[in-house]
Order: sequence, then C-alpha cells, then structure tokens
Amino acid sequence: MSGTTLAHLFGTAAAGITLVLLLVFRLLSEPVARCGVLLERSAIGKCVLRRSFLSCVAASFAGALLTSVDPPFSKAPGTAILTTGIIACSLLLLTAAPLAFGAITDPRVMPTGRVRRSLRNFYARFGRHEVDGAWLEVLLAAALLITPPFVALLAAPSLRIETVILLGATLWALRRPLVDFEHGDSHYAFFRPRVGVAPVGRRLFRVLDWLSKYPLALATARIPNWYAVQHVSVHHAEDNGFADTQSTAPYDRASFVGFAACSQKFALSGMLPLDVVRYLLRKGRTKPLRRLSLGYATYVAWVLLLAAYSPGAALLLIGIRYGSLVADAASFFQEHGLVDPEHPEVIVTNSLHYIAADNDHGSRGEDYHIEHHLHPGLHWTLYPGAMAERLAAYEALQAIGFSEGTGQLRAYYRCLWRNDFAALASHTRVLGGMEMAQEEMEKLLRRRTTAAGPHRRDFAAPWIAQPAEWLAARLI
Repeated sequence: MSGTTLAHLFGTAAAGITLVLLLVFRLLSEPVARCGVLLERSAIGKCVLRRSFLSCVAASFAGALLTSVDPPFSKAPGTAILTTGIIACSLLLLTAAPLAFGAITDPRVMPTGRVRRSLRNFYARFGRHEVDGAWLEVLLAAALLITPPFVALLAAPSLRIETVILLGATLWALRRPLVDFEHGDSHYAFFRPRVGVAPVGRRLFRVLDWLSKYPLALATARIPNWYAVQHVSVHHAEDNGFADTQSTAPYDRASFVGFAACSQKFALSGMLPLDVVRYLLRKGRTKPLRRLSLGYATYVAWVLLLAAYSPGAALLLIGIRYGSLVADAASFFQEHGLVDPEHPEVIVTNSLHYIAADNDHGSRGEDYHIEHHLHPGLHWTLYPGAMAERLAAYEALQAIGFSEGTGQLRAYYRCLWRNDFAALASHTRVLGGMEMAQEEMEKLLRRRTTAAGPHRRDFAAPWIAQPAEWLAARLI
C-alpha cells in the first residue's frame, strides 16, 4: 500500500472521528451557553455567579450526593428526578467555573477573604515570584472540586450514567485552569522555592509539587510529567520545527482534514508517547526520559488498578484523557497555525501573538506567544518589556497578531474551514505597526497556512475533504 493511500486512510478516519467529537461538543456546549445566559439575566443567577467558587463547590458536593441516593419514588420517575438534579449541578459547574478561576488567576484582582490572603502570604514566604501564588489557590480549588465526583466514581464498582455526567462536567470545568497550570509550572516551576528558604519551606513546596504532579494529575485523567517533558524538552527545543513531535508545519493548516490528522496524531502520542521516547533517545536526553517513564508507569499502574476494581471507571478516565488531548490540539494548532513555508523554523513567523484588549498582563504571559518561544525561561511578567525591544524585528518579518477574546478560537477555525481569508484578515494584523492592505493580508495568511517541508502530505481526497470542511465549519 502506497504512502499516499495510507495518508488518505488515516486522514479520512481522523476527519470522521473529529467530526463526531465536534458534534458532541456542539450538542453539549449549547445547553451550557443557554444556562449561562439564563443565570446572568435572573436575580438569583447573578447572585450565584457573584459567588462563583462557592457555587462550584456546592454543585460538586450536591451532585456527588445525588449520585449516591436511591430513587425516592418508583424507579423511573425517581431516577429521572435525580438525573435532572445532577445535570443541573453539572451545568452550574460549567457556567460558574470560568468566572471562579478567572478571578483567581487575574493578577489585577487582589485576593479577598482570610483564606485566600493566607494562601498568598504562605506562598510569598517561600516562592520566587509572589504573583504566582494564585496557582496555589487554583490547585486547592481544583482538588476541592474534583474530590466529591471522584469519590462518587470509586464508591460504586459499576459505572452509572449520573456519575459520568458529573465527573465529565467537573473535569471539563477544570480543564483550562489545569492546562494553564501545567504550562506555567513546566516553565517557571511554581513550587521551586527561592534561594535561602528555610528547610521547612523547601519540604512543604516539595510535597505540594508531588501532590500536583501525581495524585491530582491522576485524579483529573492526566499523565504525570507527560506535558512538561513533551512541551519543554521537545516542543520548545524544536520550536515547531520538523523534528517537533507536534509540529504543525507539514499539515495544510487551512484544511479541516489537516487539523483532524494533526490532532489525532497528537492524541495518540498523548496516550502512548512512543514518538516522544524516540526523540529523547535520539537526542540522548536521559533526565526527561526518566521523568516521562516514571510518570507513564505510574499512570499505567493506576489505570490497571482501577480497572481491576471498576473497568467502566478506568475506561471513562481513558476516554476523558483522549478527549482532552484533542481539545488541547485545537489550541496549539492555532498557536502555530500561520507558518512561513519558506522559513518554517523561524519562531517569529511560525507562532501567533495574541492581542487581548481587555487585559494588560497578556493572560499571564500566554498571549505573548512569540516572545515566550524566544525566551521560554523568562518569567511572564517580563514579556511586555522584552517584546517592546523587538517590535522592529517583528514588523520586518511580518509577525502576525490575532485578536483574542470570547469565541475567537471558533471564529479562527470557522474562517479557515470556509476558506474565508477576508474574514480572517479582520481578526489579524502585523505586529509593529505595519499597515497592510486587505488583499495583501489575505495573501499573506493564505501563504502561511500552506503545508511546508519534505514530509507534507495530502491527507484526504477532495471529495472527502470538502464536505468535511463544510460540515466542520458549521459545527464549530
């Protein structure tokens, strides 16, 4: 079988699976969005959202309690009432969690309340950057929210649909803050104490670091150490070049099939990281290889132990792990979605910078993506100053900034999968102040989505790719 045929088979299968996931996401996201609108419009809802974190905690505990209650009436009506209550708790979690974690991680918002101030003061005593104390709050909040549904999962050997709903909603609500924590921790080592800290501080930080990397990771369907090794030791070492195991350069980045092939390859790597292992062996990177091996062995042992007790629970956590990897791929495929095909190794022209008008901290450095790749060890608070010194170089190379905001990720892919570069151009600009005509910007964007390098592949025949893109653009 030829390489082209294999690529077409893989691309077709990847497109089909990804379309199903998009459909599921669309069906689930609509009720959440409508629930959020209703809450924002009602007086009770506004009160609930103002106390977003307490609302999340109440929903988590109430939902877990409902999963353990036997139907109070005849079986069918009683089960329907309980399931409705669990769905209501799940919707409240999904609606309130972004507000709760947004308030915690916004460096412009000073923490209120005795507990929050105590946590920040504790971190300030031992941490290297006081502002990173917010992540201690994130970890404790995540542990508090995941504990009730996770205990409910383990309490019954047989898997119940109510438990699946609650745990799935909780993990989705926690996905973004945990991804952001993993990313920041892999670069800044939040629990590496500053020089000169007393031994008790070092021991406390060591315990917190272990708790975040192992128990919390396993409970939230993550593989210990996988992200840190893949992201820092591979992705940042290669900067989206062809040796990067998650490189977007060989794919047609304006094609839904290209996105599907890349995201499914990334998900497979996240489930069984053989490509990362091969890269580390080839480069002689023994330390990250040991970290990855230890984390993956722990994950496999945990899944096997859980499967011996409850096969359904083990399969659920594996499925959630896979789904979260595909969701993560949507972010990095955008972050490195516009690549100069003639110079794919140049980080200034293979990364997007995000322009956020509503904050001056760049989402704790996440938006300064080009600067982050140029200096991955630099603390995010120093990115604005470092970027200001390089704006002329950004302009000369035509680095591209993308307007960040609610719904912009969907807008980005909708433009690409509709082949609407005129609409995409309205969301982008060249950094440094260069004024570019509409037609020139469209031409630049179109060129930077073309596949690059010797290993670029056409992953599907046009008669499959075009209907898939049409459907994906409507589902997203």
